[in-house]
Amino acid sequence: MNYKQLPMPTDSGFDRKPLFNYLPNFLSILINNVLRLIGWSPIIWHDRDWGYWHLLEILKKKLEFQREHIVNMNRCESVNIKNKYMTICLNLIERVQNDYYELEYIDKNLDNYLNKYKSTVRYIKSHLNRKGNCQFNINISEKEGLAFSVALHNHKKANDLLFKILRDKLYEWND
Repeated sequence: MNYKQLPMPTDSGFDRKPLFNYLPNFLSILINNVLRLIGWSPIIWHDRDWGYWHLLEILKKKLEFQREHIVNMNRCESVNIKNKYMTICLNLIERVQNDYYELEYIDKNLDNYLNKYKSTVRYIKSHLNRKGNCQFNINISEKEGLAFSVALHNHKKANDLLFKILRDKLYEWND
């Protein structure tokens, strides 16, 4: 799935009068909690205690919920920026979970793939140890080994970018 930025509402969350405003406080809290439990149930149902994929799935779902809330409430001036960075994070999570960069070179002609990532190829060749192996212990004299090294490097860069954005922007993502 390729995430797109959510459309901005024309009004603010302050202008709306939801049904919850007319219910007793305990009832609106109960309904809200039941709806949240229903929203999280597919994620909890499929969660397993091994592997990074499930941890990223929980993070992705939380970002989806938070992005939807912030955009729909539209209560601050920086909603567009928050929407943009949350969407970037959601797309990066998808790519990391699905091993997009690790599998990309398999579907392509190796020469075209290596030409697409010329700067990464130069980086990998410049960071060889004395034995002629890259950091992933693959002999890069072969095109396939070099392409695999580029794929692993791109996967790591996507992962690093995801957590850099989270580190730098997470505290700004509140309503």
